[in-house]
Amino acid sequence: MEEILKWIQNLNSKTHVQIKSSIIDDKSFWFYDNDKGVLRNRNNSFFYITGIRGYLKGKLIEQPIIIQNEIGYLGIICKDFNGITKYLMQAKIEPGNINCIQISPTIQATKSNFTQKHGGKKPLYLDYFIRAENYTIIADQIQSEQSSKFYGKRNRNMIIKVDEDIEILNDRFKWLTLKEIKELMKYDNLVNMDTRTVLSCIPVISNEIEKIDPIYQKYISDNISFYNSIHSNDYIHEITQIYHKMNNYKMFNDFTPKIVKLSELNSWNIHNS
Repeated sequence: MEEILKWIQNLNSKTHVQIKSSIIDDKSFWFYDNDKGVLRNRNNSFFYITGIRGYLKGKLIEQPIIIQNEIGYLGIICKDFNGITKYLMQAKIEPGNINCIQISPTIQATKSNFTQKHGGKKPLYLDYFIRAENYTIIADQIQSEQSSKFYGKRNRNMIIKVDEDIEILNDRFKWLTLKEIKELMKYDNLVNMDTRTVLSCIPVISNEIEKIDPIYQKYISDNISFYNSIHSNDYIHEITQIYHKMNNYKMFNDFTPKIVKLSELNSWNIHNS
């Protein structure tokens, strides 16, 4: 862990971030489209910002919201090293990170990113996920993202396992074990949300307890809830109950949002400052 933390500290020391405000007007790349009532860019790509309004239990809810009608990749490559599975993680800087570098998936890219609509470089290791059928697919799920900020946004969460040697293309990538990643989760804002959602897709159900490391056997025997979650046949019933509660919420939730122009949001103002 000491080596990993030094690696992150070193990257932070040489990563310089500059944020500046830009005025949005009729000539800027991002502008307010009066006809459609949205904030968008001139390529009409990546995302746009519009308004959303609805009633929840009789209370008016309205706010700006991001529309990004594309599915992005959140993917992690893993590989066995002398019987130990390691995950290729990326130390990545993104707008909004309050501590600069965060541990991110191998690839974290919107469709606009990996199709290079903005003229940027193709994301590293993209081809492994484009050709995922050539490898062992551990997980491949499409999940929603931050519904209070994105409207209907989804990401493709993938974990693929490879046997071939993979070149580490720069110093921002590092092989980490799952235990090391979970230790890093104890530090605030160090492991980003995308890494957490992808790793949550790892299947843990197993009936081969005799193959589990003796240390974990003792841990499991002392934690009956955890033991039942991966070894008991009752998990099928529990999952059914979870779906039942989720479907009840979807069926009886009376929030029916409507997309509106930004200018129609009565409790919000648009101005340059």
